Amino acid sequence: MERPHLTDNEKVVVLSLMRNPEHSDTEISGSIGMNLFTFNKIKNSLIRRGLFLKHYVPNYARIGFEILLVTHGSGMAEMIDKRFDEKVREKFFKTLPTHSIFRLMGSNQGMSYHVIEDFTTLKQGWKLKGDALGSYERDLDEMKNAIFSLKNVQIKRFFDVQSLIEMSMNEEVDVPFLRPQGPAQVAATIPWSVFFEWDPDLDLSPLDDMDLKVLIEIVKDPNSKGSGIIESLGLSRYKFNNIKEKLFKNGFIKPFFAADITAMGYDVLMFTHLRFSPGLDPMEVFSEYHDVLPQNLLTIIFDGIEGIVMGVYHDLSEGSEEHALMRNALMGMNILDREPEVRVFSLPNCNMELPLSLHIPLEDRVRWKDLPAVISELKRIIS
Repeated sequence: MERPHLTDNEKVVVLSLMRNPEHSDTEISGSIGMNLFTFNKIKNSLIRRGLFLKHYVPNYARIGFEILLVTHGSGMAEMIDKRFDEKVREKFFKTLPTHSIFRLMGSNQGMSYHVIEDFTTLKQGWKLKGDALGSYERDLDEMKNAIFSLKNVQIKRFFDVQSLIEMSMNEEVDVPFLRPQGPAQVAATIPWSVFFEWDPDLDLSPLDDMDLKVLIEIVKDPNSKGSGIIESLGLSRYKFNNIKEKLFKNGFIKPFFAADITAMGYDVLMFTHLRFSPGLDPMEVFSEYHDVLPQNLLTIIFDGIEGIVMGVYHDLSEGSEEHALMRNALMGMNILDREPEVRVFSLPNCNMELPLSLHIPLEDRVRWKDLPAVISELKRIIS
């Protein structure tokens, strides 16, 4: 099967939408000097082929979530044996409240990002998984966890590939940032570090039940024009638009476009778990070197103790060389108190169909209300 790749025109369209996710197609196509019909044809083709997808990223901390859990481990060959064929795994992940927003599994290793309400829910989840899987869980090698407080974490990059697109384009091509007007367009311009920053003095009006329902629905289906949501929730168009504007204005959601990085020629993803030296302020370090951080780093997440960095590379040779340079620089400055833990994934051999599932933690809140039924269903699936 021939691998997809982005043409020069497709890169221009992708970058223009990433930079202006809430502007109209007419405005964007005009800004890059492209015919509207051609622009829409390219955009729709990218979406149809699964290479490009819009998201509304929730600010989970402001909604009431407290923990970002990043898990990684090896010894996962059992997950793809006959006991866990595709059909069973699909049922398993749909049944178990995982709070997962991103999952990646290679031949014998994997990693995942989870957003969880609080420590009690985290422990309940681990207990539920153990009860459901029984001895199977003990077949896995030790899993490693990085647990971050959403009220005390720095997120510098969040699955954003704008810089990768930009690096691969002709320098003479001009893709402008359009002037933002209105809450949605302003929200799109907020840097990730500012969007996720917790401000204890921020006075926000709480979200009521309908606000939360609208938030969940637009995060789940960001390409919806709203008609289906309005009908299912029994809202007027006026009420729906007011709620959506409130979510943008108060920083509850940020518009964002994700793209398939394999279509840009990146075959290797390297996941790194860092642990910082005592007495070090990682915020000062990252701030000092922010302008020289490699553009191929998709996520940069850290607190005062540990950090997660995820980068993509064209091939293993490039990845190994650049990762060694980063490792040597960090160790040379005594930033790390031990060797980083690294996991290397061959993206063509992984499930990389734009796997962000940002709505799942929001929906899983509801699923915890019937834990006995969940456990019963899991045991039935696995038996």
